[in-house]
Amino acid sequence: LETVSVEEARTVPPGGGPCVWALVLHMASWTREVARRLAGQPADAPGEGDWPPLPARRGAREWGTALRRLDDAHQHLLDVARSVPRVRWNDPVPWVDGDPGETTFAETLVGIAQHDAYHIGQVAAVLRTLRAPGRP
Repeated sequence: LETVSVEEARTVPPGGGPCVWALVLHMASWTREVARRLAGQPADAPGEGDWPPLPARRGAREWGTALRRLDDAHQHLLDVARSVPRVRWNDPVPWVDGDPGETTFAETLVGIAQHDAYHIGQVAAVLRTLRAPGRP
């Protein structure tokens, strides 16, 4: 993501789909939600929403802020994951409605890694399209 320009980040790929900036905000939002769950809070939708809106101003400063927020979310998740007692990793994550849920703490952590891997693949595909030779 460090090599992604502001222009690339905010450009919707040909044919539609989320821009890189939207993907970064989405990943950060879900990473924070998973950190909440691992910290013992009941599972819920991310507080910022599934796909948080892009800022009204989309300049270099705002893009830098989005990247830092994703980095900070990942660091916070790692810190929280390190604090989870070993005996809790196979416990189900409770849901906000009180349902004990079926997904364990361990599966939740693996799930966010898979989620980010999927979306980073989307970022790579968008960049490959935007950086294709002969593209204006």
